[in-house]
Amino acid sequence: MRILGMMSGTSLDGIDAAVLETDGVIVTDHGPAATFPYLPPEKAAIQTAIADALTEDVEDGFMRPISFEKAEKAITDAHIRVVGLMAVQHDMGPIELIGFHGQTVLHRPDQRLTIQLGEGARLARVCGIDVVGDFRSNDVALGGQGAPLLPIYHQALLKGHPHEGPVAVLNIGGVANLTY
Repeated sequence: MRILGMMSGTSLDGIDAAVLETDGVIVTDHGPAATFPYLPPEKAAIQTAIADALTEDVEDGFMRPISFEKAEKAITDAHIRVVGLMAVQHDMGPIELIGFHGQTVLHRPDQRLTIQLGEGARLARVCGIDVVGDFRSNDVALGGQGAPLLPIYHQALLKGHPHEGPVAVLNIGGVANLTY
């Protein structure tokens, strides 16, 4: 299966996109990867949504700020643009599935709260490719830190490479993750 994965981190510098092939157990090949910056209006909409999210009183129940609607549209539009750019600028071949993280605007795993904005259904409809997303919510609700795919990906990546003894993989981003 050929998958296009996309995500944006806390830096808001842009959307990282990467293609990989898997049989569901092992990463069998890597395709093109690139980063595409958010356009200034997109970045501004996201920054407003983050600022609004940070002012909400989570203890009394989270009320979705109005700015989320504009940011969610901008985030989804940006990802639609990236799918098109990846197809035009890189030979990524036919894509069977899109992994869509969306954009985190609030992340408080200690309170079992995380919010990612992005319209996976609209992304799927516009691109004509099945989309999976909202990876963090269930993990955080069950007490995790919101990075449920990293250990699975690292395991699939390492199964295809011979190695002796224990292996550790360090993922350094806005928050570092270690898989052992």
